[in-house]
Amino acid sequence: SRVVANGWGTPDLGPAWTVSGGALADYSVNGTSGDHRHTAANVDHRSEMAEVVTDFEMSATFSLSSVPFTGLWIVNLFGRLNPGPNQYVVGTLLGNPSGVVEIRIEYNDGAGNLITANVPLTNVNTSNVISFKFKACGNLLQARAWNATLPEVAEWQSELTVPTVFSGPIEINTYTAPGTTPMPFTFSFDFFQLITGNPLHLYRVTPDGVRTEVIGSPFSTSSGLPETATMWDGSAPFDVDIYYELTSDCTSDAVLTSNTVSLDSDGD
Repeated sequence: SRVVANGWGTPDLGPAWTVSGGALADYSVNGTSGDHRHTAANVDHRSEMAEVVTDFEMSATFSLSSVPFTGLWIVNLFGRLNPGPNQYVVGTLLGNPSGVVEIRIEYNDGAGNLITANVPLTNVNTSNVISFKFKACGNLLQARAWNATLPEVAEWQSELTVPTVFSGPIEINTYTAPGTTPMPFTFSFDFFQLITGNPLHLYRVTPDGVRTEVIGSPFSTSSGLPETATMWDGSAPFDVDIYYELTSDCTSDAVLTSNTVSLDSDGD
């Protein structure tokens, strides 16, 4: 329901969007969608959110203003963006005039090591409203796309295992190749969602090293960091020094570890 001119403003959850590429007037939110309006080809348009992520799942639905068209369009969902020069992971959709959409994952470690995985899609074409999801979980990157009027596909259509993991902001990026017509050419986005480090698991650890997942775990958080999740552990043993570990599905290591606590019979 938000309406914004010359940018994308601040979403209901998460930090404000920062836009770059083209003119400020190319970016708007009209109450229904967030738009990238390309008045000329060969100009990247970027909406970046300063949400530094490592493990995440990012998704959006988008449509095109012009079908049919000539040339090539690209939609990128960037994550772990530019902690160093040319360092990122990205899920990409490429559409051509024949209607074919290709899905691609790309990894660049900033040191000249570029890895890609490309797959032509059979379940979507350029005339569809398209839903697109990109996930980074440790060293595994996954992407899928589907016709937004149909149920989400179950399989990841492109997967890539990468050698290193780093953190950085996220970005929606659009591009039209030289020769693309007609202009202006608009990408309209809706239902954007960023889920970070999820699902999360909270474990109680006793002195003998036994880890027990507490009631209410696993759970998820959205992009609106800092965010508070309140968990009540009514099954902890009394008068025993325990602590808690927070982990995600993407790692076996503890993301956070609590101080040692002891619960007495009064619940304190």
